[in-house]
Amino acid sequence: MKQSSILMLSLTLFLSSPELFSQCTLLHSFITETNQSNYNGVITDGTYLYGTKYDGGQHGYGYIYKIKNDNTEYQVLLNFDGKNDGSHPGGSLLLSGNILYGIAFSGGLNDYGTIYKINADGTGFQKLYDFDYSNGGSTFCSLIIDGNTLYGVTLYGGAHGSGTIFKINSDGTAYSRLHSFNSSDGNNPSTPLVKKDNTLYGATSRGGSTDKGVLFKVNTDGSGFGVLHEFTGDLGNQPFGPLVIVGSSLYGTTSQGGPSYNGFIYRIDISGSNYTVLDYFGNVEGVNPCGLVLYNSKLYGMTVNGGYGAGIVYSVDLTGSNFKTLIRFDKTNGANPFGAVSIYGDKLYGYAGGGLYNYGVLFKMNTDGTV
Repeated sequence: MKQSSILMLSLTLFLSSPELFSQCTLLHSFITETNQSNYNGVITDGTYLYGTKYDGGQHGYGYIYKIKNDNTEYQVLLNFDGKNDGSHPGGSLLLSGNILYGIAFSGGLNDYGTIYKINADGTGFQKLYDFDYSNGGSTFCSLIIDGNTLYGVTLYGGAHGSGTIFKINSDGTAYSRLHSFNSSDGNNPSTPLVKKDNTLYGATSRGGSTDKGVLFKVNTDGSGFGVLHEFTGDLGNQPFGPLVIVGSSLYGTTSQGGPSYNGFIYRIDISGSNYTVLDYFGNVEGVNPCGLVLYNSKLYGMTVNGGYGAGIVYSVDLTGSNFKTLIRFDKTNGANPFGAVSIYGDKLYGYAGGGLYNYGVLFKMNTDGTV
């Protein structure tokens, strides 16, 4: 009996420890569609969360939604119809003023996806561009904006079929292909672009001499393209997800590679020198990371797998120290997240699969891992 009491006490302490069993607040459990994700993340303006679902909705091609961050006022802003609007939205939306910008992976006039915008209240939807493969086709990477110019990448298409870098005015005019990848300099762009001064930076999941992916740069006018780094497998393979620039350093993740082949967090100078592995998953908890977000001099991210087998949310210092698991998904509170987190006012928001109905959840927590 005494041994049984000690065992029960130990189990209670284990389950109640925030370091060992972090929880989150579930804001919304989706009740239809599938768990399929095209790196669908959420963004917030501090009051509402905005996101997309890859499929489901009125026509089965996905939709745009918003919800207040107190779990009220859930609203579907648009149901994609396939041919006209596009189908299967991916990545995270981009909010500029009161306008949301986004991409659809397929559908549109040529079935290679679209670029669109819509007001945050759901009015004024406008398709800005239909991808046509020759100028780029299909993407799951979020857009970025600078002034009145949107920048992005496509997974396929272009002059060599290996994907493109593009820009377009926010009113849908002046689409321009800045670069076509040719496999040797990259193949299948897999990260949203980041911008510093007049230079764009990004990564491809494949291509380069080892076909493990590359980091690249290009000027905003399309000149000066260069490969900064080629991944080799042991030191990273298949970079994915948002990049972060801090000063003259670029931070990112590879979904695979390393001693356990579980992926890396890395840092590299924007000049292409001093590539450094900060943490490799297998040494720290989690498997297959999917990008980073910067907040208060810390990096935050999620892994698709690891923890209890369904992925984690974590934070780590810019030096790679003080790695902390903020939550372990256990399928009931979410599972296998693919997108980026969003942080506003010390609150972290995200989307994951699984949940009560197994169709995905929206969650929030404090940036220190508490609820």
